[in-house]
Amino acid sequence: MNKKGFANIILVLVTVVLVGAAGYFLFMGQPTSSIPTSEQTTPTQVMPAPVTNQAPPPSPSKVDTSSWRTYQLAHPVFPNWKIKFPQTFRCPESHVYPCSKTSVLVAGVRIDENGKVILSENSGSASLTLCTEDFMNDVAIRATYCVVIETSDKWSSSDDFFSYIKSQMTNPENVAKQQKQNISILKVNDPIMINGSTVVKVEIKAESTSVDRYFVEKDLQNFLRISVVKHKLLESQQRATEIDAIIKSFEFVK
Repeated sequence: MNKKGFANIILVLVTVVLVGAAGYFLFMGQPTSSIPTSEQTTPTQVMPAPVTNQAPPPSPSKVDTSSWRTYQLAHPVFPNWKIKFPQTFRCPESHVYPCSKTSVLVAGVRIDENGKVILSENSGSASLTLCTEDFMNDVAIRATYCVVIETSDKWSSSDDFFSYIKSQMTNPENVAKQQKQNISILKVNDPIMINGSTVVKVEIKAESTSVDRYFVEKDLQNFLRISVVKHKLLESQQRATEIDAIIKSFEFVK
């Protein structure tokens, strides 16, 4: 083989190698087609709120009645009782002592050695009305609430005391009287026991005031009414524990 033929062969081989290398790099240099992938979203997990042992709302604090004044009825005829009030309470009757700071005693009232107010020892009224400290003589300025202990009354029935009171609330004659006076009976509560007496609370709406009337049984013949007349409803509700303590201090005495 002559030199010219050998050179041609070398040239062909080099050309083949170069073409092959170029093809390889062109193939490898092309970007691979991207395969679209759906974006996977991880659902948000709502973690449950941690369970905590929440304490119940605090119950109303107990009212300290140790400094309250005791009023005791000592009537020669009517059933006698006693009840306690805050010393700041006033008597509607001219702010007489011991409901105010004046030293004028009402006829038939005395203060014993323990500071107890003895009412109607000889005769006279067998009722008592006391109002909160914001009471003024001016009728335009009403007290937050007043407590009225009425003269005892008689009752007789073949039913128990609760059934008797409930029947009186629904008696057609009494209902007619209530309607004329714009009085509505809202609720007759189940009876409770206070110091040995059956007590039935009746909730009443009377025009601009709210009245809680407590019927207290003494025995199979006698009972009396204690009315809590709320002139300022919101303020009275805020003093509910005080009202409850007053009612629970009531007790018939010999």
